[in-house]
Amino acid sequence: MIGSEHNAITWPLGPHQQAAEDAAPRLDRLFVHGPGPLAFADGLPLRPDAVLPGRSAISLHTTPRPGLVSPRLTFTGRLREDKGPDLLVHALATMHEPPVTYIVGDGPMHKEIQRLIEALGLQRRVRMTGWSYQTGRYVAGATVHVVPSREEAWSQSAVTALALSVPVVATAVDGLPTTLAGGRGLLVEPDPGALALGIQRVLDGAAAIDIPAGRRYAATFEPAAIAANYFDVYQQLLGARTASVNAKRQSRLRVVT
Repeated sequence: MIGSEHNAITWPLGPHQQAAEDAAPRLDRLFVHGPGPLAFADGLPLRPDAVLPGRSAISLHTTPRPGLVSPRLTFTGRLREDKGPDLLVHALATMHEPPVTYIVGDGPMHKEIQRLIEALGLQRRVRMTGWSYQTGRYVAGATVHVVPSREEAWSQSAVTALALSVPVVATAVDGLPTTLAGGRGLLVEPDPGALALGIQRVLDGAAAIDIPAGRRYAATFEPAAIAANYFDVYQQLLGARTASVNAKRQSRLRVVT
């Protein structure tokens, strides 16, 4: 049995410590994405070789959707508190001239974000698109992509933007400092003021972001590379299981003989 965890087993319904402890002895491998899930896994009764770093593939749609405004800011992801869409909207409200912003995604905070946009007078600046299976088509050609998360083990949203050569502004939480290490993006504190300043720095051309380094990093998460990595792990486990089954069969034959 193989498991994978992105959020220290706190999503979607809260802590699941006891369930995780009960399931852990049955896991042959557990892929963990980021420092939070790794720390959580360290406290579980797992076999010594069970924990492996998880890797998620990015799906690229490099042609922008027709009719998008430029310049533009983008956010893609679930509309949940951990993703921080409210932080982004509050950040835009503090800016003198916020760029047209596309919030791409859906979730339990949809109505709350819509009300917040109206309350802050941002209806002409912020466009909520709803869910999309081709989020990259909004991000391609964007001026800046924002990841305002309160919790983020590894951001598929950020890495998709890196692959598309779009500057990323993200909060310095959880695994994002690793995702955007080496100047691949601009890291800020998880509050509206810091987000607004970071966005403005990119708009002003004052942020030192290494776009080529971001593309090189993102290339390691293309589907073929990720599939090969997981395939190797599955093959090793199946090979070990086959060897174990054959050994037991041979042992029974010897006993019968």
